Amino acid sequence: MLNALQRTKVYLTEAVRWGKELAQDNIKLEPHQQRMQHAQIPSEVWFSTEHMLQPAEKSEVLRLLKAWTAGKMDDFNHVFAALEADYDLDPTYIFFGLPIRRLNLRKQKALLKVGVRFATRNLQVE
Repeated sequence: MLNALQRTKVYLTEAVRWGKELAQDNIKLEPHQQRMQHAQIPSEVWFSTEHMLQPAEKSEVLRLLKAWTAGKMDDFNHVFAALEADYDLDPTYIFFGLPIRRLNLRKQKALLKVGVRFATRNLQVE
């Protein structure tokens, strides 16, 4: 099983590729599904049909993930929402390895609580 950073790099690489295909109006679903299967990305993981993820955005998402894994993120709920709304990515897959489509609302809220505690565990209280 891949750790969060490795898993997210693979996911974002495919999201950038998928975005390029969208931009060129050259969507090929079968190769996309084959690449996902080869990369062990569950079929339920969300890929945007509207937002074309850019390489710079990929770098920003990886930076945010590193801050979260280090326990030095004070705005996890905002970051989680931004990944979903602004980047149109699957935040539960990025942070927890669980496709959002597999989780009901109650489970999503529970994961958010866990994510906040994990994100802030190494912040210094002033």
